[in-house]
Amino acid sequence: MVGKTVALDELRERIRALEGHVFLPPFEKGGPGGILPQNAGLHEYIALQSENAALGWMVATLKKLGTPQKPIVWISQRPSLYPPGLSDFGLPPEQILFIQVANPKEALWVAEKTLEELPALVVGENLKLNLTTARRLQLACGKLQNMLFLLHTEKIPAPCHIAMTRWHISTRLSSDAPGLFSQHGVGQMRFRIELVRCRGAMAPAAWDVEWNDKEMDFNLVDESQRRRRQFEHLVPEGQEIRPAYRFG
Repeated sequence: MVGKTVALDELRERIRALEGHVFLPPFEKGGPGGILPQNAGLHEYIALQSENAALGWMVATLKKLGTPQKPIVWISQRPSLYPPGLSDFGLPPEQILFIQVANPKEALWVAEKTLEELPALVVGENLKLNLTTARRLQLACGKLQNMLFLLHTEKIPAPCHIAMTRWHISTRLSSDAPGLFSQHGVGQMRFRIELVRCRGAMAPAAWDVEWNDKEMDFNLVDESQRRRRQFEHLVPEGQEIRPAYRFG
């Protein structure tokens, strides 16, 4: 049984390599649910709380997937991104072409034409889709093997059943800031990333991640270690923090 399992895992790895999947750190050890397919298609990014978390995770994704051969095109009616802040995620603002449209119909037209005529990573912010328009955009992605990220920051939309992946992004409590006022300072940004849907992979799955300013990357968060540090000052010197068990 063990031999069959190993052979099956190897077969899955070969299939993913042929399909052109890419591992997004820190998910390379997260199993099949931690893969963002790089082949053409629609991918939904949905903000559950503040739009800032979804914007931050979107920018980090673009940084991982962007190449000089595939520029980034950002389409929106109401610009919510602050270009100078992109450098905090290691993504120079000049690498993104921002297009502000007048209405939802124009946004769909610009997205479709961009996908059909330009090899690019395309972000459509708060696009209004129905089944017909979603299929048209999916077909447009296939012409040049492009990816369209449907970023929803205003309200949670109805699920797009054509989308290859669907992500829910929310904020988490930040870590303790280093220094004299470590218990009251603001630490690194933390997000809760939930993979709700993924074709050909295990879903749902979820991770807590923290942004690392030095490495310009996300690290997985060990929440148990943070809680442990919160109560260390209450434990007498020489004693250990032990879990409490309740019976009955």
